[in-house]
Amino acid sequence: MSEISVWEAWMSDEMHPGGRGLTRRMLESAGLLHGARVADIGCGTGAGVAFLRAQGFDASGVDSSALLAGCARKRHGVPVFLADARSLPFEARSMDALLFECSLNALDDRATVLGECARVLRRGGKLMVSDVYDKAAPEPEREWKDALAAAGFSLLRWEDCSGVMERFVARALWELGDIARLKDICTKGDLSCRPGYFIMVAKYDPRGERS
Repeated sequence: MSEISVWEAWMSDEMHPGGRGLTRRMLESAGLLHGARVADIGCGTGAGVAFLRAQGFDASGVDSSALLAGCARKRHGVPVFLADARSLPFEARSMDALLFECSLNALDDRATVLGECARVLRRGGKLMVSDVYDKAAPEPEREWKDALAAAGFSLLRWEDCSGVMERFVARALWELGDIARLKDICTKGDLSCRPGYFIMVAKYDPRGERS
């Protein structure tokens, strides 16, 4: 199956567990103002960007796939930049919030990505993430909190949402009959991994930096 159809064969435009329900929960926690500049990183087919714009945000998307970025522009008419999360196409301190929905875990160098997020976010800007994590790992919330702190972020909210992952996988199995590719994406091939799902919201507020 193609890069698009492997997901869209059964997920349509919501290419992550929890759908818009989890997006709304993160937005509520972030408390963004109307017109806030928000970027959906790893925006896929662009439905998330369209949703953010419908909520009154100045939203754009970023994706490293030319195929998916083109699909997003054509299908939803939204602004999408072809770029990598480790080199975001935004000026320093120009963004109010960044959103990663099931896209941050797919990147290998989390520290570099978080550093790039810190570069483009204004002080007080919000980082919103929903993604897979390993439930077998010791203190995953603490691990994220430490990684965020190293990049100048403070953790505002962490919530386990593994129930949506279970429903996501059940639906995949029911409709596709084979979830081998999905499992490999979620676990990165680690057979010991017990995939769970979480949302988190963090604030960029480094000590010693002037507003």
